[in-house]
Amino acid sequence: MLVIHAHNYGHKNLGDDAMAINVYKKLKKAGNSINTISTYAPPYCANEIDDIPSLTKIVFNYDNIFVKAFIVGCSKLKLTFFLRVYTLSWCVYAICCAYTKYKLGFIPTMSTRLMKLIKGLERSELYFRSGSGSINDIWFYGSFLPQFTEVIICKIFKTKVLFSGQGLGPITGKLREYLLKKMIQSLDLIRV
Repeated sequence: MLVIHAHNYGHKNLGDDAMAINVYKKLKKAGNSINTISTYAPPYCANEIDDIPSLTKIVFNYDNIFVKAFIVGCSKLKLTFFLRVYTLSWCVYAICCAYTKYKLGFIPTMSTRLMKLIKGLERSELYFRSGSGSINDIWFYGSFLPQFTEVIICKIFKTKVLFSGQGLGPITGKLREYLLKKMIQSLDLIRV
C-alpha cells in the first residue's frame, strides 16, 4: 500500500518529531511504501526524494524571502485580512488544480511543489496525518486550512484519510465550525 504520512516534520519539537518518526517506522515495518509530507524537512529516517511539501509549506514558502517578508509584515502590522485572503486564495487554487487533474488529466499550475503534492495525493491509497494539534483557532489559517484543503484533495481522488493523535479546538465562529464539521465528515477515521 502506498501511504502518504503527513506530520509537522522538522519543527524542532522533540515530542512531535519523536512521534512522527515512530509512526513512520511502524508504517514502514508493516510493509507499506511511504512518502512523507513535511512542512519543514522530512524525518532523518525517511528518504528525502520521497518527501512532498505540505500545502502549509507551499503557501508560506519558507524559502522565499519576499513571501516571508509579506507574511511577517502582515503579522506585525496586524493586516490579518490580507493574510487570510492570501491563504484562502492558495487553498482554493490548489483544490481547483486537483479537480482539473481529476477531470481533465492535467494540473494548471507552474508550481512544481503544488504539482508534486497533487500527484502524490492522487496516487496514494492512504493519507495518514499523525499529530500536529493544529485544528484550532490559533493555527486556523497557518495550518488547519491547508490541512483541510489536503483532505478535500484526497476526497477528489478517493484517497482514504486517517488522522491520528489530533488535538481539537478551540474552534470559534460559524465559518470555522462549519469547515471543521466538513473536515471531520470527510475523514475515514480520526483518533484524538
